[in-house]
Amino acid sequence: MFVRSKMILLFFLLVVAYLPLSFSQELSSGARDLKCYFLLTKRFKSSQFNEIREQLPKLAKMGINTLWLSPVHPQTTEGWPGNLNNHNYWPSNHDEVDNNLGGKKALQQLILAAHALGIEICLDIVLNHFGYGHKFSLGGLQVTRDQAAYFRPPPPADLLRKIYARLRDSNDPREIREQQKALAQYKLFQLPTLRHQNPLVRKYLINAYKPFIDLGMRTFRIDAAKHIPLEFTIAFINALNEYAREKGYTLRFIWELFLEKYPALDVLVGDALQGVDNKNGQLFFDYPLARELTRLQDPNYQLTWLRSFIEYRENGKHPLHHLVPIVEDHDFFKRLRDSFFANSIYALTEFLSLNPVILFHGSEQSGVLSEQRQWIDELYPDGDIAKLTKKLYQVLWPYRSAFLPTVIHFVDESSMLVEKKLSDRSVFLF
Repeated sequence: MFVRSKMILLFFLLVVAYLPLSFSQELSSGARDLKCYFLLTKRFKSSQFNEIREQLPKLAKMGINTLWLSPVHPQTTEGWPGNLNNHNYWPSNHDEVDNNLGGKKALQQLILAAHALGIEICLDIVLNHFGYGHKFSLGGLQVTRDQAAYFRPPPPADLLRKIYARLRDSNDPREIREQQKALAQYKLFQLPTLRHQNPLVRKYLINAYKPFIDLGMRTFRIDAAKHIPLEFTIAFINALNEYAREKGYTLRFIWELFLEKYPALDVLVGDALQGVDNKNGQLFFDYPLARELTRLQDPNYQLTWLRSFIEYRENGKHPLHHLVPIVEDHDFFKRLRDSFFANSIYALTEFLSLNPVILFHGSEQSGVLSEQRQWIDELYPDGDIAKLTKKLYQVLWPYRSAFLPTVIHFVDESSMLVEKKLSDRSVFLF
């Protein structure tokens, strides 16, 4: 049993010597320097881009070098359920900036102010769907959600549940690929989901995001990537990379492939890396790690299970260099309300990963926000999670350029001692 009285808090010990490290603020194609923070843009009360700009010095104090924003497009006014229509993941137009957030000019001012502090802006992009509306504009062409040439059909009853289960649990690469292709044939949650095989749809989406490169964005997160035909995602990324290269820029993409087990994630990551022309710039959320570590909150969880998971994860078969850890997000994982478990889970996530953990708004001060999407008043750079992950980020920097296995010295039902051996020191986590 995960006993609080024995653990008190999960702390890290530095032995041998701690050497001050310097960090480049320049964008690299890899991820080990990706110190990222996520914000839901619509949760600021007014003039969102301007309010976010005012918070940038606090992010810089936290050591953040990449600010990931939820989509900045106008949002469909229709929503189901209505109280969830506040996140900007139901766009009405992919090639416009929402005036309710401040518009294009305010977004450009935000990007420039961020760059002045060494912070990149990561744009969340919704390639898969529109919002719960009926009529949309595809680059000037008016289309309705019932036009099969532009939108996918709904799935037969109960089919998606079966596809999800097969995709999640299969160890057969062929079946994993078949199930992902099947999933990408149907609507996402009854949203008007685009038919990516249509040349007009492809052209529309590619052209919609080129102007954001011109605004200064170099990092993009691909929403619901599991539901998009892999062939299109690769073509989209290669087209934007070519556009950026002509201007002398390098791009980075973070794929939201929501797969909770490594076999399926490994297959689709491998296929993606085979197809894109900048492999180092492709990152994927490490959902299996998040799933396992959040299980620590279960009083019946045994730390010997975590030991087995770590040994399996570090067996050399998984693309850990391309996996970006995340603990909380707006869709899949509940907020960690308990500060003890929040600190424990964030510390372990940072310690076990080759890339830094992405902070979700609220996680910098654990256990204080509910799962409801509250208005954001300010950030808390002195929060416990923020300070903990910043310190670990600095200390663990030397090992992140190469794979170093976790040495597990001791584990029982309530405590664990693990080590990362560096060239000139070791880092222990208890």
